[in-house]
Amino acid sequence: MKNPTERLVEVFVSVLALPPGTDPASIRRSSIASWDSLVQITLITAVETEFGVMFDADEYATITSCESVAELLKKKGLL
Repeated sequence: MKNPTERLVEVFVSVLALPPGTDPASIRRSSIASWDSLVQITLITAVETEFGVMFDADEYATITSCESVAELLKKKGLL
């Protein structure tokens, strides 16, 4: 069974169509051209589904990287 951090990275890799083994620290909205508003919603939905969590509107605005989502999940006790 995969640990929560691995699961989170897999969601990002899948949604953003990144190569396997991508360094999570490099997954940032500012560095991925394909990460537009539609991808943002897809990513949020995928993370919510994977972890059984719901983010609120204020949290949506903070989702700019894999690390930022990890921080949100830590605050919710899921990572």
